[in-house]
Amino acid sequence: MQPGAIVQGDAFAIGGNLQLEDDVQVAGDAFAIGGRVLRSESALVVGNEFTVLENYSGLFERFGVLGTLYLGNVAFWVITFAVAAIAGCLLLLLLPGHVDDIATVIHARPVMSLVYGIGGFIALIILTVLIAGSIIGAILIPLANLVVLFTWLLGGIATCVWLGKRLRSHQPDAHFQQFWLGLILLFAISLIPIAGGLLVSLISLFGFGATLLSRYGIQTANTLPIGLDRLEHQAE
Repeated sequence: MQPGAIVQGDAFAIGGNLQLEDDVQVAGDAFAIGGRVLRSESALVVGNEFTVLENYSGLFERFGVLGTLYLGNVAFWVITFAVAAIAGCLLLLLLPGHVDDIATVIHARPVMSLVYGIGGFIALIILTVLIAGSIIGAILIPLANLVVLFTWLLGGIATCVWLGKRLRSHQPDAHFQQFWLGLILLFAISLIPIAGGLLVSLISLFGFGATLLSRYGIQTANTLPIGLDRLEHQAE
């Protein structure tokens, strides 16, 4: 910033250093993302000075802001899919019938699965808002998050199996192969900048909702009401 400049709010820099020259005045905070705050002795910062991701400044300098954000997105999905791969193998060994039933519900009741997925997500938000800060909330919110995490994981694995079945319809019982095919496909989609992560999240809502709709694979698609999927089945 030029000498003598006056900033009424916050001053920040993304992907580089924030340089505060002589007699600069910042009424708010001064912070840098992927860099440092360099302040001369005569510069004044009323608020706080802090840095975020300072140790990754080399990445910002080499790949730029968008490139570094994309690498961070890739790292996030690599970890996510690695966890899903391990959990998927375990659940396919322990609960193969439940996973297959949920995958069948995704195929037979796609609209209801999406509705249940969105509804379950909204219900979690409402529950968190209503009981946050209370003694009951301190107990129920962590438990609810664990249940949602398991539900999302089980639904995600079933989604991978469902996608794999679409790719290899001639091998309907090869669940492990179907799971890996679906997982690789979703991972490839997640690598698409911006849209990829949103698309994977949307697809996972079908699995999340189908898990709730089938009561974690206890109910089969044949025992569920057609509901909002009625028009689709009439067309068939």
